[in-house]
Amino acid sequence: MDIVQEGQKGSFGCYCLLHKKLLAMKKVKELGYTKKAYLQITNLILDSDAKKLYSLIDTSVAINIIRDPISVLRTMVTLPNFADEFSIDDDEGKGTGLFLSDEPKAIFSKNPIHYGGIIDKNGNKIARISPELNAIPGWLEDREQMFHDGILYDYFKDNIKELYIKQTSDFAGGRGFDAMSELAGTLDFDKPDKKDRWLFEKHVGEMKNLLPITLYANEKDELFSNKIKTNRNDKNFNKNSAKIVLCTRFNENNRLKPERDISELFSLPDPLLRVFVDKPSDAVKLLRSPDLLKKAQLYIEKLSHEVLQKASELEANRKLFNENDILEYFRKHEKERKLAATLIKEHLKYQKQKAPNIIESFKYYKEFEKMCLELDGTKL
Repeated sequence: MDIVQEGQKGSFGCYCLLHKKLLAMKKVKELGYTKKAYLQITNLILDSDAKKLYSLIDTSVAINIIRDPISVLRTMVTLPNFADEFSIDDDEGKGTGLFLSDEPKAIFSKNPIHYGGIIDKNGNKIARISPELNAIPGWLEDREQMFHDGILYDYFKDNIKELYIKQTSDFAGGRGFDAMSELAGTLDFDKPDKKDRWLFEKHVGEMKNLLPITLYANEKDELFSNKIKTNRNDKNFNKNSAKIVLCTRFNENNRLKPERDISELFSLPDPLLRVFVDKPSDAVKLLRSPDLLKKAQLYIEKLSHEVLQKASELEANRKLFNENDILEYFRKHEKERKLAATLIKEHLKYQKQKAPNIIESFKYYKEFEKMCLELDGTKL
């Protein structure tokens, strides 16, 4: 039984999840699909077992990808979140995906996307339907996700033998292909194929936040009827349904299960979109039933267009605020400015030593640094 599914959180849950990912990548390596694997450490674990957890992670070769902290904060303020009931993802095989009878256009209105970070006077989190600068205090208090590179480095520094510091801008647009090719030569992993250069130039945007979506295709369901004829609690539910996953080319399925890619059977409006079956038997169900395949094709095509439309709306929300708006907020809010100064100083402490030229290139951070010195006498 997977203990992560049983509600384990914190250091132990993180350990189990990372272990599960390593086992999956080991299988991929054995099949010859990849040469090396990596672990991505994004969030900071804060419980009493954190030191033990981080001591178990091999960080002898590490890459730290950094960004102007003011730009990071702007991104988080405009970051869309999903309500708890937003269950269009499949819940570990428990059947909480979509049915052919579900109307794709109604999915996102039924399961609203919201923006977090807002905290009321009682300390309660409040969701908003659009981004707000008032979310800044909430994000500053979120140590799991924000400004913790310095803390992580303290956990890992004794084990690090090779450290490479890169900027997110090194991987943006067409620069990503060359950056990955350079790293591949340095760290001895597979270089990206030249025929995939176009992928590095594509902007996946908010699609990554909307996908994957799992579809259970069953012949008994009427297309877009909003009338569910299949019963997800029926013991034959999975047996009689073809489980299909709509995702992007950057989803782990592309690495772990390339043989289950059936995208060529579908008309997809964006080359970044892919369609996978959960098991080979699901592909057999589709191919043996022309009627079911046709329904699935029509559904995926319509669903794809709705995903792109929603992604476009979320992209527009990303542009409601920029870094200058973040700086202006700090100019007017002393308490938050001083808190941000403390956090960012700790966040960048080792990066200033290891890559001072990169830190000096952070335009908005330098402006924030100047502001703190002028208004508070604080030197970052």
